[in-house]
Amino acid sequence: MRTPNPWKVPRTPFRLSDVAPNGVTERQLRTALACGALVRVRHGVYIAADAVPEERGRAHVLRALAEQVACPGLVAAGQTAALAHGLPLIRPERAADGPTQFVIPPHRSRRSRSSPDRRIAVRTLAAHEQVRVAGGLLVTSVSRTAADLAVVLPDEEALMVLDAAARLELAGLVGEVRRHHYGDARLSSAAMRPLGTALAGVGTVLSGKARARLETLLRLTDLRRESPLESFSAAAFRAAGLPRPEHQVRIRTPFGDYYPDNLWVEHRLIGEADGEGKYADPGRITHEKLRDGFLRDQGYDVLHWVGREMFAATDRVVERAGRLLQARGWDGVACTW
Repeated sequence: MRTPNPWKVPRTPFRLSDVAPNGVTERQLRTALACGALVRVRHGVYIAADAVPEERGRAHVLRALAEQVACPGLVAAGQTAALAHGLPLIRPERAADGPTQFVIPPHRSRRSRSSPDRRIAVRTLAAHEQVRVAGGLLVTSVSRTAADLAVVLPDEEALMVLDAAARLELAGLVGEVRRHHYGDARLSSAAMRPLGTALAGVGTVLSGKARARLETLLRLTDLRRESPLESFSAAAFRAAGLPRPEHQVRIRTPFGDYYPDNLWVEHRLIGEADGEGKYADPGRITHEKLRDGFLRDQGYDVLHWVGREMFAATDRVVERAGRLLQARGWDGVACTW
């Protein structure tokens, strides 16, 4: 009786041709599929069943990696690259459940194509615009990904992506980003440079109006905004013509130095874009109430909003901010940022 040839199912996407040199046959592959030890990620590409992630974004990245195993010339781009880099999207679940997105270098026999599972665009990429992330996926760089998305996303979401990309570029220079890095003009300039180059590059094939929009978005990008909610809020305030706030300006209090998300200095109005998780900690709630009371005693007013409110009822938050600004001296004339 012949002893079965045991084999260890790879935990990264593979083809039969990748494991055949180890003696694995098509019959063994079918047996592993039938018993549930193996799953098919896409036609001809497989992975160990227990290596398939449950989180939808990571599962999308796995599908993209399987596509590259089948077609090594592909470079993940667009929302697929955003998920791989951890760049923020307003509807990440929709992106995760959608088709994987790629670019491939131009060749006379290549054409852009699209299907329900994948989209492939023929596009030129410089070598520095291609990087590998953890897990081995080849993707467009952080800045190139942000630039590509800025072309197609509305301003609020584009600014979320660009601010986050600038912070990732800064983290690439300094490791862990801390507040004192914000004041280093040399570091800030170095972090912004790849974004400027990427936006200029994608703008070469756009209309003058579209290029001007990208230039404006670059000018508005601010790595001091520390969350997607802060970035979205800034874009909403700008669209409404509110005065432009400063970010992360130090205010000394008896409860420690405080760095508000937004500070309209002239009007002594503080705006806080609060993550809802902070309200799960009663101690933080008490600390915030004490600090806000001190700030109001010092002549400031404090406005709080949460993401659910800003994303779902943007006009309501903007109107509230505008009303407070006018009560504190703003003349109501629309401002240009």
